[in-house]
Amino acid sequence: VLSTPAEAVQRVSIQGYHQDSPLTILEPDKIAGILEAIKEDIRDGDLESLYRQETWGGITILLEEGAEIQSPYGPELENELHISWSKGFDQVDQWLEDEGLQSEARITAEQVAYMVVEPFEGDYQDFYGTPGNFEEQETDSNSDPEIVRYETENPEEIEAALRVSDSHWRSGATHSYKVGFYDEGDNQIILESFREDQVPEFVQDFYR
Repeated sequence: VLSTPAEAVQRVSIQGYHQDSPLTILEPDKIAGILEAIKEDIRDGDLESLYRQETWGGITILLEEGAEIQSPYGPELENELHISWSKGFDQVDQWLEDEGLQSEARITAEQVAYMVVEPFEGDYQDFYGTPGNFEEQETDSNSDPEIVRYETENPEEIEAALRVSDSHWRSGATHSYKVGFYDEGDNQIILESFREDQVPEFVQDFYR
């Protein structure tokens, strides 16, 4: 990616995990802008932001005909570059916001009416093997006085939570809270989790 000039790129597609379709960038000036933002984030990134950080989704860079690169997996030539869209890519996120494209690429606080946080103890099967909806678990939760939920409509807190919530279960990591994001009709948009080392401060303060 770092060695790819903007002139060699046909389009850039940014696909958020929870978006129905990717955001496709075709205009040469916008391709140059997003590509430079990606490069800046890669150059500035550390091991955490490049490989271990939670991700919004993926980014695909389609090269122009004749600009193929050597595949890292064999002798074939490839015309696409694929990278994870790390939540630590601040320049990419800022570029999308400046261009008014952020909400087309990923879930933002503007699309969320409220969120619900609940303590969680268990493993992958406990989290994904049960209904992924707080309402469906309401009876069981209400019968347990130990379960206390944190609910908020604060857009700043919702955005902060979106930036650190994890959409994947990480082996060896402790996921200490589940977080559901809801729309105006009380429909759950996504259900994610907070790793123990990524719990927002306002959530920690509530459960102290």
